[in-house]
Amino acid sequence: MLWKFQITSTLKAYKLLDVVDGSYPCPEMYNRDTNGNPILNSDFTQWDTKDQALISMICATLSPSALALVIGQKSAKGVWDTLEKRFTSLSRSNVLSLKRDLNSIKKNNDSINVYMQKIKECKDKLEAVGVFIEAEELLYIVLDGLPTEFYPFCSAMRTRNDSVSFEELHVLMLGEEKSLTKNTESSKDSLHMAMVGQGPKGNIGNNTPMVQFNPQSQSNRGGRGGRFNNYRGGRGGRNFNNFNSNRGGFNNFSPQPSTYNSQPSSRPTCQICYKNGHTALDCYHRMDFAFQGKHPPTKLAAMAFSSNASSSNCWVSDTGATDHFTPDLANLQQARDYNGNDAVTVGNGQQLPITHIGNSQLRASKHILHLRQTLRVPNMKTNLLSVFKCCKDNNCCFHFDASKFSIQDIPSGKVLYKGFNEAGLYPIYGDPFPSTKVQTSCPTFTKSALPSFPRSAYTATRVSASTWHSRLGHPHSKILQSVFQHLPTSTIDSSSSNSFYFPLPVYISNSPWEVLFHTPPDYSYFKVFGCSCYPLLTPYNKHKLQFKSQECIFLGYATHSKGYMCLDPTNNKLIVSRNVTFDESSFPFSKTASSTSTNDTTPSPTNIWLSSLLYFTTCTHPSLLGPIPSLNSHPPTTSTSISNPIPILPASQTHLDIPASQTQLDIPASQTQPDISASQTQIPASQTQPDIPDIPASHTQPDIPASQTQPAPQTHTITNNHPMQTRLKSGISKKKLAFTSTTVDYLDVEPPSFSIASALTPWVTAMEDEFSALHRQGTWSLVPHDNSQNIVGCKWVYKVKRHADGSVSRYKARLVAKGFHQQAGLDYDETFSPVIKPTTVRIILTLAAHYTWPLRQLDISNAFLHGFLKEDVYMAQPQGFIDPLRPHHVCKLHKSLYGLKQAPRAWFERFTTQLETLGFHASTADPSLFTFKANHDTLYLLLYVDDIIITGTSPSLITNLIHQLQTTFELKDLGPLHYFLGLQLHYHSTGFSVHQTKYASDLLQRFAMTNCKPSSTPYSSTSRLTKDQGTPLVDPTSFRSLVGALQYLTFTRPDLSFAVNQVCQFMHSPTDTHLIAAKRILRYVKGSLSSGLLFQPGSLNLQAYADADWAGDPIDRRSTSGYVVFLGSTPITWVSKKQCTVSRSSTEAEYRSLASATAEVFWIRMVLKDLGIFLPNPPILWCDNLSALALASNPVFHARTKHIEVDYHFIREKVVRRDVVVKFISTTDQLADILTKCLPSPSFHRLRANLLHPFRPP
Repeated sequence: MLWKFQITSTLKAYKLLDVVDGSYPCPEMYNRDTNGNPILNSDFTQWDTKDQALISMICATLSPSALALVIGQKSAKGVWDTLEKRFTSLSRSNVLSLKRDLNSIKKNNDSINVYMQKIKECKDKLEAVGVFIEAEELLYIVLDGLPTEFYPFCSAMRTRNDSVSFEELHVLMLGEEKSLTKNTESSKDSLHMAMVGQGPKGNIGNNTPMVQFNPQSQSNRGGRGGRFNNYRGGRGGRNFNNFNSNRGGFNNFSPQPSTYNSQPSSRPTCQICYKNGHTALDCYHRMDFAFQGKHPPTKLAAMAFSSNASSSNCWVSDTGATDHFTPDLANLQQARDYNGNDAVTVGNGQQLPITHIGNSQLRASKHILHLRQTLRVPNMKTNLLSVFKCCKDNNCCFHFDASKFSIQDIPSGKVLYKGFNEAGLYPIYGDPFPSTKVQTSCPTFTKSALPSFPRSAYTATRVSASTWHSRLGHPHSKILQSVFQHLPTSTIDSSSSNSFYFPLPVYISNSPWEVLFHTPPDYSYFKVFGCSCYPLLTPYNKHKLQFKSQECIFLGYATHSKGYMCLDPTNNKLIVSRNVTFDESSFPFSKTASSTSTNDTTPSPTNIWLSSLLYFTTCTHPSLLGPIPSLNSHPPTTSTSISNPIPILPASQTHLDIPASQTQLDIPASQTQPDISASQTQIPASQTQPDIPDIPASHTQPDIPASQTQPAPQTHTITNNHPMQTRLKSGISKKKLAFTSTTVDYLDVEPPSFSIASALTPWVTAMEDEFSALHRQGTWSLVPHDNSQNIVGCKWVYKVKRHADGSVSRYKARLVAKGFHQQAGLDYDETFSPVIKPTTVRIILTLAAHYTWPLRQLDISNAFLHGFLKEDVYMAQPQGFIDPLRPHHVCKLHKSLYGLKQAPRAWFERFTTQLETLGFHASTADPSLFTFKANHDTLYLLLYVDDIIITGTSPSLITNLIHQLQTTFELKDLGPLHYFLGLQLHYHSTGFSVHQTKYASDLLQRFAMTNCKPSSTPYSSTSRLTKDQGTPLVDPTSFRSLVGALQYLTFTRPDLSFAVNQVCQFMHSPTDTHLIAAKRILRYVKGSLSSGLLFQPGSLNLQAYADADWAGDPIDRRSTSGYVVFLGSTPITWVSKKQCTVSRSSTEAEYRSLASATAEVFWIRMVLKDLGIFLPNPPILWCDNLSALALASNPVFHARTKHIEVDYHFIREKVVRRDVVVKFISTTDQLADILTKCLPSPSFHRLRANLLHPFRPP
């Protein structure tokens, strides 16, 4: 805006503004003399001189980013209009964005000058686009952005009757800022204050004094004090520098029994007797607690309340206190001496010393409130809880009314505490958490509570229940510290996440998984926590000489990917890998612990406590306790047994009978300290719940000997005697339908593992058929295993083959080799294998529709098994089909197998060799296209891996070819072409339609968009995607999968090419905005499922449409090329692609697109030549840029295009040789426009109608 103001003033001064705004239009370049001859117009020369000077002056003042916007403009008016549209857009989004910026400006720590300058700049931008902000609205916007210390000033400005201009408001705010700065400096040395608050009838009636304040201050409603200038003192408050509380005030504040006075008194006023001339510190009524002043308050606050409340469990909530105060040292955790010289001054002027400071916790209604930095004031009579600090430390809020109050958690909205008004105050009752005791009633921490333990043996004696509670309930903190010092506490989160509990209330014969899927669950993925593992470190290595693996510690399973988490103990690094070898009998943590424990041969009392603690905490029930292990191998010296033991639990608790035969706690000499990190508690068989799935043998621990096994505890029935009648008591119950929504039918969905597939008959039959086919083909032979062999693994992969209508055709099981185990140069070399190009498929379909040729489809069974291997490849025997006589042999492969890196190449070489023996020739333009010519008959064969399309002039030749191929390969004749690579063919009287309706429907279902709202276009026509929009996705896998699926959908949908090209540019770092754009494409697909390509007889003229969107990418300013090629009336190829370099002009961008279309047309002519099809006329290229057409036909504009690469100029050679013809077409009729930019809905649908054909199923 500043630039516009400056440049407009300059243009007005030189009388050049009329040239810029268009009021002085460009005159005609030539005039006619009397004879009709053209002569140069002098007015045009003068106007052109001014115009060029203006362009130079304006461009000299622009920044590089703004200069890029006006490149290509020919006049000063064009430059001006471009800048005006860009920076003063009247669009709704621009206006809303500016308004949002204006309302979001806050002062924060800025000065008034900086704050007001931000407001003015945003206001000027709005005025430049024609939006004017009224003075009253601007006033409220400015006041709303001020911090809390300006509240009195804001209140005064809002109550003014006269309007204030922006400049006057700026001056007033500067004065207020100076006043606040002065008052802040004078209040830095304020003492701790604890004022006596008034009762609930503050500021009502004559019994409570009114407050007197200056015009620049404002008090809160009610009798709980207010804010005054930058200081808010109060009872219980502590003020350092500029720290505020909000009850009571001292700067320009004096309680007076009179009415409002606009001028404050110059003499100080006492807050006790309300007399002038002295303060509360000097008042002689300061120590007289019976004195009530001129207007005694109706009720005293916290100090008076303390006489009726217990100071240990009652905390009075104080909105004026800036800290928590307590007289009881037991309420503080980790209390330390207070070293400051500050004191708390109460309302009567007395100064109370601070002795200690520390943290505290208050359990209030089952929730814990953290009270940090609590001050201990011994002379205070009750606990004061600062509302401000409580809200800040616990992220909560208080709600008060006349009778009750509540504390609410802000993030969850949950009510933490509810209380009631008592004597005009709001007390909080709860139990504090002391730091020096775990349980105050427990004698564990007293010096004489526990008898001493003999070192030689453990003895059970008749002691009290409290002694057993202190022994087993919660050990001393010193013992816990000694435990934690020797344990790997850094992995406690991982260990807890690997613990599972199965709450099964009833006894059933099978687990839930077996009931649902009729097959036992597979636990092979689960490993023992903490065991040794050896992950593949290749992705983490910096060079190839590093070790590929090393010993690590298994810590669990990755959360965002399928892999194992392994801890490298040498450098404390966490590694996530899918390729891990486990040694579940070795535990590195236990090795470390045992190596350190062997140094200590003599057990100490602490170690004895540690052993017993670890033993008791690993058991889940007292009846399961066996003998307590010893720390060394020394046998016990004494042993005492108990006869007729007495109960050690209170009568109110469940009694657990311990058999007398098990009460003797002898320590066997053979037992050693249990392994802490690797051991697991063994539950007796009588207590094992039957519906827990069986765990593999490698995951279980050895059983407890029979002599140590304890009988099951007695069962006790808990009876509910509550008088409330419930549905359970009445016998009314609803059947639980757990897991019904997650049931998977593996006859309709591919099973993920062999264990699941082996339990289903159709899949077993499919695997047997595959294995039989492998044996018939002689795919491998079994040889002994040798260490020099590189063994490749294998696995079963399953696929449900379907018809075009979605019904199941057959179940296919395929044995796939794990090719990632292969090593280059050892068991594979070349791997490349071509496949048929989509353009070639559409060319063949166009010719078949034109000449009404028959289309046949073949499928080669186990195609890769027919390829011969040139290298020695060894593979493990397949799962489920291991030779029982030679289980340790390996398979030496003679033929290729799916999954091997060279398998596609071996199959293609085998099939190509066979076709050549039958008289076929491969096309030079597309090696997967084969032609056969005999007399006047021609056959064409397309190969895509194992799927084949055959067409030609003679149906008999096609049938003969199929019979010849059946003698060499196992193939299936699928009849006329109906469903090929996801393409559906629908035949009608005039030809056939090709569409991907089923593929699109499956795609919508896969990404849960079946019921989405359809969109009219696949993109937004008002905005372009950028890389910085939105929040990065946590897991971009789903986005990349969706975009890849959409790319294949463009096989028959050219209308999706540009939208898919846009989202493909953000595959490396997608955001939620990019995901929304991709889902919009799905919404468009939902509304246009019945669209496809129409193939029908017609002319075979070849023509192309080429276009470009110059500098259309807002990120790098590169252009987007787009072209579509028609063979007859059917589009056979189309491209939407960003150019690799930046074009300096629209001519250059259009010329690059024209050259790309020419290259594609030339390749199509080569394919047609290999097919024996010769066009009667040269191809036509349609372009809507005259300069690009002139450049293609003649060497003009050479100075502006000499930097273009030489290979782009081959189009000129093609035009000269009449290989192609370039013609002009208007932008409205340019079909390639749909491939280069975001079009409005009417233009998009008009162009789409020329490319696609609506499909209507019969």
